[in-house]
Amino acid sequence: MAHPLCATPTPTLPMPSPSPHAPSTPVPRATDPGPRRASSCAWWALLGYLGALIAAGALSAQHLLGSHLPGCGVGSACQSIAAHPLGSIGGLRVGLAALASGESLLEILKGQRVQVEPASATMPTSLLAAAFFAGLFAACSLWLFRGRIIREGRALRWLARFGAAGSILYLAVIALSGKTCVYCLTAHGFNLFAWLILELTMRKRSHVQTATTSSPGLAHAAPLARFVPLLAGAAVFALCATALGVLDAQKRGTELAKSQAAQRESQAQMVAQAEAARTAAQSAASKPAEPDVPWAATGFTGRWRFGPEAAVVRIVLISDYQCPQCRRIETESFAMQAKYPDKVSISAVQFPLCSACNANIGNQCPHPNACWAARAAETAAIVAGAKAALEGQNQVEASNTAFWKMHRWLFSKGGSFTDATFPADLQSLGFDSAQFVKVMQSPQTLALIQRDIDRAMLLGINGTPMVLINGVELKGWEAPRAVETAVEAIIAANPPAQTAKADMPVLASEKYVADWRDQPARSLPTEQVVHALGDPSAPVEVVVYGDFQEPNTARVDAMIREAVEKNPKGVRYIYRHFPGDKDCNPAVSKTFFAFGCTASKAAEAAFALGGDEAYWKMHAWLMANQAGMSMDSIKRGAAACGLDADQLVAEMAGGKVGIALQEDVQSAASLGVGQIPYVMVNRKFVPRWDRKGDNVMERILSEAGQAKAPPGK
Repeated sequence: MAHPLCATPTPTLPMPSPSPHAPSTPVPRATDPGPRRASSCAWWALLGYLGALIAAGALSAQHLLGSHLPGCGVGSACQSIAAHPLGSIGGLRVGLAALASGESLLEILKGQRVQVEPASATMPTSLLAAAFFAGLFAACSLWLFRGRIIREGRALRWLARFGAAGSILYLAVIALSGKTCVYCLTAHGFNLFAWLILELTMRKRSHVQTATTSSPGLAHAAPLARFVPLLAGAAVFALCATALGVLDAQKRGTELAKSQAAQRESQAQMVAQAEAARTAAQSAASKPAEPDVPWAATGFTGRWRFGPEAAVVRIVLISDYQCPQCRRIETESFAMQAKYPDKVSISAVQFPLCSACNANIGNQCPHPNACWAARAAETAAIVAGAKAALEGQNQVEASNTAFWKMHRWLFSKGGSFTDATFPADLQSLGFDSAQFVKVMQSPQTLALIQRDIDRAMLLGINGTPMVLINGVELKGWEAPRAVETAVEAIIAANPPAQTAKADMPVLASEKYVADWRDQPARSLPTEQVVHALGDPSAPVEVVVYGDFQEPNTARVDAMIREAVEKNPKGVRYIYRHFPGDKDCNPAVSKTFFAFGCTASKAAEAAFALGGDEAYWKMHAWLMANQAGMSMDSIKRGAAACGLDADQLVAEMAGGKVGIALQEDVQSAASLGVGQIPYVMVNRKFVPRWDRKGDNVMERILSEAGQAKAPPGK
C-alpha cells in the first residue's frame, strides 16, 4: 500500500456515450486525476534535483572562483577527489581509453594506475554535473506542470537513470578512495533520491495514464509538445555546460598565462647563464654555494646520470614516482634527451610524498607506495652493482643502467606495485625477487632516500616535481612543453658543455623570501573589529589568521609581536581568528583543536570588557599557555590579565563575541585560507616563513619595509 503522502487517486473510468435515442440527460464527464495534478512524491523528486544542483553548483563555484568551500581547503577530501583521474572530462576520456585497452574498471576507479596530465584534465566533472542537474531540474519542472504525459515521462525516466548510474560510479570512486567529500556525497545522494522517487512515481502512474489517455474527454497534446520538457532540459544543460566550459577555459587560460610568465622568467635566467658561460667560460651559477652545503665540491646533481657527464643542458628532477605531474615532466625530459643525446643529461633526486620515509610532510601520506617505489629504484642500482663487482664488470655502469631501467618502469606503473605482483615484475626485469626485496627493506636504501630528501629541503622544495636546469629552478613547469621550451632556448644560446660542478642552485634561505616576493598582492576583506598592534601608517603590515591552540601560530605570533615591539613605527600587526575547530569554523575538515573556538572567544570577551589593551594581554597569555587549555585555565588567565573571570565567561557567551569571531572566519573563507597559520605581509601570502636556523620572517619583514619605504629613505 502506498504511503498517504505519495498515494495516487483511484481513477474514475469514463462513462459510456449516451445513445442518440436516449433522453438528453447530462452525464458528468470523467476527470483526469493525474495529468494536471502532480503527486507529492513527484514534487519530492524536483526538490531532490534542486539539492543536487545546489551542491554541484557550490563545487563549481569553488573551482571557478579559486576559493574554498567550508571543509574543502588545502589537503581536504574535496581536493583529493577532484584530483582523481575521473574528476575531469579529460580524465574520463583517459579512463575510457584505459578501459578499452584492457585495464580493469576497479583499477580505474581506484585511480592509481591511470595517469592524467594536468593539461589534459580539462573541465572538472563537477561543472558537467551542475549543468546536468540544472537540465534535469528544468525537465522535471516542466514535466510536472505539463501533466507528465507518458512518452515524455519515459524519456525523462531514462535520463534520470543515466544520471543515477553516473552517481553510483562516482560514489564508488569516493568509497575506494576512502575520502569523504560532503558536497560530492550531497549532490549524488540527492540525485539518487530524485531518481528513485521518479522511478516509483512513474510506475504507479503508468496504469492510470494508460486508462485516462484513451478517454475522449482527454485532450491529446501535439506530438512535439510531448517532448517540450525533455527538449527544454536538454537546452538548459547545453547552455549551462557551454557557459561553465567557457568560464573554465578562461580560468585555465589565466593560470596558464601565470605559469608561462614564471617559465619565461626561469628560462631568461637560464639563457643568461648560458650566455655568461659561453662568453666568459665561467660557472653558470648565479651565486656561490654556502660553504656547508653537501654539494659545494660537486655541484647539485643526483646519484645517477642519464646522458653525458659534461652537457650543455643538465636537468635534475626532484620527484615522486606516484606523482602524475612528475611523470609528465620526466617524459618531456627524456624526449629532449633523445633529441639531443650529446647535449642533455638527466639526474634524479628522490622526494617521496609520504611520512613513512619523509618526516617533512607531517603525518600525511598522499602517495602510499612512494617510499617503497623510491627504495626500489635505489635497490636496483645496489643489486646490479654488487652483481657486476662479483663478475668483474664495471660496477658504476651496471648500477647506473639498472637504476634508470627501474626508474622508467616505476613511472610507467605510476609507482604502484603490490606484494602479489611485485615478485613476477622483478623477474621480468631481470632481478632475483627474494634478494631484491631483502635489500629494498634494508636500512641502506632508506638512508639513501632520506639523504635525497635532506638535499631537496635545503633547496626549499614545496612539492613535486621540482625541476632544476643548469642549477636554476624551472618555475612555471605547469605550462605545456615547459621543459622543451627551456631546453631549446638554452641550446640556441650555444653555451659550452659543463659538468654538474657548475650548478649551484639558490638555497632555501633565499628561495623562501623569493616565494613571498613573487606572490600577487591581494585585497583584504574589511572588518568592523580589528585587533592591531603598531602604527596604522607603518610601511609593513602583517596579517595572521591563526588558532590560539596551534603551536606554529604561537611561534609566528611571537616573532611578529617582537618585530612590532622593536619597530612600532615600521611594522603593524593584525591578528584574525581561524580556529581549527568545527564548532565555530566550518571551513576546516575536522576539529584539530578542541579549545580553538573557546580560546578565540576568550580573547574577544577580553576585548569587550577592556578594549585593545585587555585583548592583547589575553592574546599573549593564550599564546603562552596552550598546554592544558580548559575553562578553569581561561579563568586563571583572565585574573592574570586583570579581568573579572566570571564576567569574562559570561561575555564569551554573548552575541558580540560570536559576531566578531564569525567575521574573521568569513573573511578567511573569502581569501581561501586553507592552513593554520596563514600569514600575509603587505597583502602577499607567505608560503614558508619558518626554516630551522634561519629567521625567514625577519628577512621578509626587512625586504617589505625597504620596498615600501619612500625613495631616499
